[in-house]
Amino acid sequence: MSNHEPKPKRSKFIDSWFKRTNVKSSSSNVVSEPSISSPNIDVEPQPSIPEPQNNINALERDPGLRCAIWKYPVNERDSIRKAYVLLGPFQPELEFPFTEEGSQQRRFQFFWFKDNPWLEYSIALDRAYCFPCFIFDTKDSHYPAFTVDGFKAWKRVSGGDNVLTKHVGGLNSPHHAAMQKWDLLRNPTKQIETVFQSKSSKDIEDNRLRLKASIESVRLLANQEAPFRGHDETENSLNAGYFREVIKSFSRMSVEVERVVLGNAPGNAKYISPSIQKQLLNILGNKVRNKIREEVRDSKYCILVDEAVNTSSKE
Repeated sequence: MSNHEPKPKRSKFIDSWFKRTNVKSSSSNVVSEPSISSPNIDVEPQPSIPEPQNNINALERDPGLRCAIWKYPVNERDSIRKAYVLLGPFQPELEFPFTEEGSQQRRFQFFWFKDNPWLEYSIALDRAYCFPCFIFDTKDSHYPAFTVDGFKAWKRVSGGDNVLTKHVGGLNSPHHAAMQKWDLLRNPTKQIETVFQSKSSKDIEDNRLRLKASIESVRLLANQEAPFRGHDETENSLNAGYFREVIKSFSRMSVEVERVVLGNAPGNAKYISPSIQKQLLNILGNKVRNKIREEVRDSKYCILVDEAVNTSSKE
């Protein structure tokens, strides 16, 4: 690599957004003074990408000041979402300021949080926001009034023209989709990884019970020196052979066994094929032979051999 070529930029990890920076210069103890705006201009605080912080509690909580999720690097957005979900909606309990609306003065009401748990309030801007819509918002915002600009027409919260009800919408509304995503993210038991893990554990238990039924059938038939196979082993057969009939008998004795064997078993894990029967029988035979070897060891033994003679008394 040439010495004049620029060095590639290192990718940032999630903790790089949570490191507190020193507001003072390293070479000077002077803190920069805030700029003074004209007294005739009402300048509102503008949200910006937050400086790196130490932990999730240091993230900007005020919905009117925090940065939009989609402004973060793509590989950091999920972690930022989870951090905000852990914190939950910003719902301060305070004396909300009045706003003149025509001849009346109105203000935000705290009980709106109870009726709308997704609702947030910005102390800095005196406006309301939607928490799940903020969490899963995109650059092309569906509801900029509840995610970017904020809502402040308090008189439209009550009556037939309730703007909060309109924002919620029906089952196919963007707000409803954001609520579902929020519910999945804050409830680990509903997440796809947990569902797959739970499903996998259940499959393992069912496979073990199904295999146990086959093992016990082989053990019983081998001990009684009975044949395994039948002439007709189809599902509609009246006598499918000893092996299948024994498993049917087990299923009639136990609802749990009936739930996992024969017709209720998956096609690739029934554990009743002739090859499976032979493998199980071979395993049991090896166990019997090993047991005999342990008992005999170096002891002397003899084998009795019987003979059969023909009509001329010859062996």
